[in-house]
Amino acid sequence: MRRLLAALVFIVGCHDDPPSTLYDHERLAEPSTQLPLVVTRIEREYDAYRSDRHDIPIYIARLIRENARAQDIPLGLAFALVKLESGFVPWAVSHAGAIGLSQVMPPTGLEHCGLTENQLYDPARNLLCGFGYLRMLHDRHGDWSVALAAYNVGDARRARAWRTGEPDGARYAARIIEDAS
Repeated sequence: MRRLLAALVFIVGCHDDPPSTLYDHERLAEPSTQLPLVVTRIEREYDAYRSDRHDIPIYIARLIRENARAQDIPLGLAFALVKLESGFVPWAVSHAGAIGLSQVMPPTGLEHCGLTENQLYDPARNLLCGFGYLRMLHDRHGDWSVALAAYNVGDARRARAWRTGEPDGARYAARIIEDAS
């Protein structure tokens, strides 16, 4: 991660030009044309870093990053969730019947994402659905811990857990947040 930040600072911040050229509109335009290339390079480096760190294929790291960004999910949290839910295995199925990288239950996938059970095995669709559902829970509750707990046990079950003694998902949420750090 430090290497990525150092590369960004070097690429964006290096200027050998004297201060008198700072007002030259042609020179000011050059970095903006390079910025997409710099961003792409940094994204590739980040994907390679996550791929190495988690011992996963680079395309899985890229899919997690892209879909987390699409749903405005913090990247560390997204990787921690997928690690805990499926161990980064796209075809994982839980004892309860949750499917794929983000372990989406088929009724949730159909209701919230319009995805059939077979479509939940597609890693990109699964991540977009799972992260979209997590984003919806976060928007509803305004807190990642509560959203993650609801993601794990269901929103209704989490809300009634204090009365029934059922698991409320708090330990799950704490594990995700700790791993995301």
